[in-house]
Amino acid sequence: MDKSLSDKRDSFVLIFFLGALTALGPLCNDTYSPFLPLIARSLGALPGQAQLTMSTILLGFAGGQLVYGPLSDRFGRRPLLLLGLAVFMFASIGCAFALTINQLLFGRFLQGFGAAAGMVLSRAIILDRWRGSQASRVLSMVMVIAFFAPVVAPMLGGWLATFGHWPIVFWMLALVGAMGVVATLILLPKAGIDRSDVSILGSFLAYGELIRRSEVVGHIFCSGLAMAGVMIFVTGSPFVFIEYFSLAPYMFGYCFAFVMLGGALGAFLNGRMVVGIGTMKLVSFGTGLIAISSFACFAATLMTGNVLGIILPFCGYLFGVGFVVTNLITRTLSLFPGQAGAGAALFGVGQFLMGATAAAVLGLLEVQTPFPLSVSIVILGPLCALVWWTWLRRLSVFID
Repeated sequence: MDKSLSDKRDSFVLIFFLGALTALGPLCNDTYSPFLPLIARSLGALPGQAQLTMSTILLGFAGGQLVYGPLSDRFGRRPLLLLGLAVFMFASIGCAFALTINQLLFGRFLQGFGAAAGMVLSRAIILDRWRGSQASRVLSMVMVIAFFAPVVAPMLGGWLATFGHWPIVFWMLALVGAMGVVATLILLPKAGIDRSDVSILGSFLAYGELIRRSEVVGHIFCSGLAMAGVMIFVTGSPFVFIEYFSLAPYMFGYCFAFVMLGGALGAFLNGRMVVGIGTMKLVSFGTGLIAISSFACFAATLMTGNVLGIILPFCGYLFGVGFVVTNLITRTLSLFPGQAGAGAALFGVGQFLMGATAAAVLGLLEVQTPFPLSVSIVILGPLCALVWWTWLRRLSVFID
């Protein structure tokens, strides 16, 4: 009995730690986003240039995952995770000393490159230990923890922004990176799964095997569309709420947190329901809700154009995302247990490249009103649902 309780406690601690690693990405952007107007003024940059710092970190996320994923299939999860967290910590310190917007753009890229280790390897570690609906359940628990980062982070960032000193956010992130290094040394064993029979070249060639499967490409595309809508909100909402609606930074933090709670609630309910209902029905529900919420956001913007017309539909959108992303990851990666690192990397790259592209386009528009947000989401959301309902749902009969 004592051993059983100890195992449950160890599993809980591990899941919480993996959730914290996954939250590094949201933490990097969501504590930082309230500082965007302040950074634009301090560094003499245009609002669109400041928004590009949100896109460059996404490119770092994507590039880092492509490296860490397959290398972890060869050398193990622990050493690659330690390397990534160290890069994240030192890049955060570099960002704090940036004097120009270009220096900050480069520092944010390196910050994303380091944080990518936590995001991709947490998924791979889960697939090393769990399979099928149980893996989806654990991923949902991790996503609940990860979604709470965007709940707390904007309020923390909004509060820090009231001091008017933007480098403080990067010193805080550097401290988080240092804590991650210490936690990795304590929680992850030195000896993992024996991967000595896997060559470095073979690890990277796994990408070719994965992308030749149409269901893999489709699931990555579908989840990428869903997450691109999330990144549209993360990138565009600071200027819309603070500049257009004239909300104080701390009030923006509360609005942002409310929207992110929708994602946390969706992931929580998915974890409770997936074993009994199955991934297919839950993804169908989630994509349908994403499409409905997208149309609601567009209609509310045209009719009212107020704050509630943005935050309520986006809350519904993220609620749907909580049922989509973890199930799509699990359905695909469970087919390739020996290539979990490379597979998790492909999912992460697809999500962040699509998110970075959408965020960059939004930043280049230089229109700080709710209309670009609603137009973007009414394209991405229905397209996500269309990909699932007209293509992947038929393929899924052969995957389950």
